[in-house]
Amino acid sequence: MLRLVDYHKRYRDLSIILTGVWYMAQILDANVDASLMEYDVSDNLELSFYPSMITLPGRSPGTGFNLHLTMAF
Repeated sequence: MLRLVDYHKRYRDLSIILTGVWYMAQILDANVDASLMEYDVSDNLELSFYPSMITLPGRSPGTGFNLHLTMAF
């Protein structure tokens, strides 16, 4: 009988802890969702790659790629 009582106490405590963790995760998710509600997800965002010349001090110029991100509001 005591073994069964200990078994159920252990799982009761584990259930309480996991319920608290789940509740805190829901609070965090709600805060993130509320802060991103007015985030701009329009078509004015542009990502482009284009070749460019890279010059390093003391070396001859070389070729490379430049990453360009443009956000227009």
